[in-house]
Amino acid sequence: DNQLLLKLLDEWCIYKDCEESVELQSEKKALVRGLENWEEYELQGIIVEGESDVFAFSIYEKLNDNTILVHFEKAKPFIKGAFQLINQLTAQKVYLEGYKFINRECDHGLPGLRQAKQSYHPVYMEKCFTLEQLH
Repeated sequence: DNQLLLKLLDEWCIYKDCEESVELQSEKKALVRGLENWEEYELQGIIVEGESDVFAFSIYEKLNDNTILVHFEKAKPFIKGAFQLINQLTAQKVYLEGYKFINRECDHGLPGLRQAKQSYHPVYMEKCFTLEQLH
């Protein structure tokens, strides 16, 4: 249910103070657009639910025959291990579907994200770039 995902996204944005970050505002808009165009973008995902709501989710797409591209992984920030759980469940699911690699997108050099990515011992990390619209 998109409403439950959006509720978790709102909680995550309050915790991360999205209103103060252009990048996080853009990420939120992209996630909402993905939910609105789920079938058109051929997205897939995993939802981890508690008793009354969603506490983690992952949204990804097939990049090629052996790689998926994870666009979003969100979890309630105050639940210890929630991010690790959604990461592990996503990896298990796509492995069982025959994928060999997971592309987790750019971390924009943010220390926390970079450290988290490196803790999974990636086969390799690509250099990423940011595009900006010129007026």
